[in-house]
Amino acid sequence: MKKRTKLIIIAAALIICVLLVGGIVLSAQNNFFSKWGLYLGMENKQSSNEGKYLTLSSEFSRFAIDSVDAENIIAIGENILITSKEIEQAKEFYLLSGSQDDEALQLAITYMEKYESMYLEARKNGFDASDEEIDKKISELKLILPDSNVKDGLQELINAFGSEEAYWEYEKNVYRKSLPIEKYREKLQSEFLAGVHADYFTEETQNEWNEWYESFQMNLAEKQQFCIVGEELSQDQIEKLKKFLY
Repeated sequence: MKKRTKLIIIAAALIICVLLVGGIVLSAQNNFFSKWGLYLGMENKQSSNEGKYLTLSSEFSRFAIDSVDAENIIAIGENILITSKEIEQAKEFYLLSGSQDDEALQLAITYMEKYESMYLEARKNGFDASDEEIDKKISELKLILPDSNVKDGLQELINAFGSEEAYWEYEKNVYRKSLPIEKYREKLQSEFLAGVHADYFTEETQNEWNEWYESFQMNLAEKQQFCIVGEELSQDQIEKLKKFLY
């Protein structure tokens, strides 16, 4: 169990915390980490998540971390806004992983719809991330990674990112959303194991869990009824945005 926990933590540190959960294997990708680090470093310096609209509706505004202007919104859900920055970042990840442009965009949209829906659901169920918990996670990563088999890739990522301090500060911001999701997922896993009368995962139950969890995330995203924003907001979309006003 400890070994499994460490591997999950390592994966979280390397690829925006949860993008690897989708099953992408990157070890053979030449220069992936350096290219990904350069991209993240540039985005971290140039992009802003401040604007007129909260990324969660007024009903859940207490859980919102970011705000965004209308021109930077790419999808509108019942209670969630997805930003162009999030989609562009996820798309770049998939492009560097080998996907073609159209496929990478669709994968990015699907991923972000599930990710943001899971974040809201986690917060609704009482899971959050304190500064102390985030700092503890980062400290664990810093202790584990130097002795892991992915240390070279991480160092490439940090070097390309600009500095170790900037990289870890970026990861802290990522964990503000990913840690509540991680906690909620662990609760769902425990309930799943109890439901199949098992104390731990076998290969069979792991596959069953993976299928169940994917379906669970998709259902949450579908309930949001996301609509993609075109070049101009429709009147219906303008009306929907009113409940996201900051």
